[in-house]
Amino acid sequence: RLSLVGSEMCIRDRRWFPFAEYAGSLYLMLDYNPSEKGEIGQIICYVHDPDFIYYVAPNITEALKMTETVIENLI
Repeated sequence: RLSLVGSEMCIRDRRWFPFAEYAGSLYLMLDYNPSEKGEIGQIICYVHDPDFIYYVAPNITEALKMTETVIENLI
C-alpha cells in the first residue's frame, strides 16, 4: 500500500491521510480504509525500514490523550 520514491512517501491507498512525520521514516495517518478488525478514522503509524504499519489509537482524540499522558509523565 505504501512505497517510497526518493525521500517522499507515496501512499497507494487514497483513504490514508498523513498528518505527522518524524525523521523522514515514520508517518502518523488517519485510516479511512481499515481492515475488518479496525475502525474508520483510526490512527495508524507507517514505519519505513522495515516497512510496517502499527495501530496507534481508535481515533485522533484518543491519540491526543495518549500524547498528553506521555507529556504529563515527563514533567
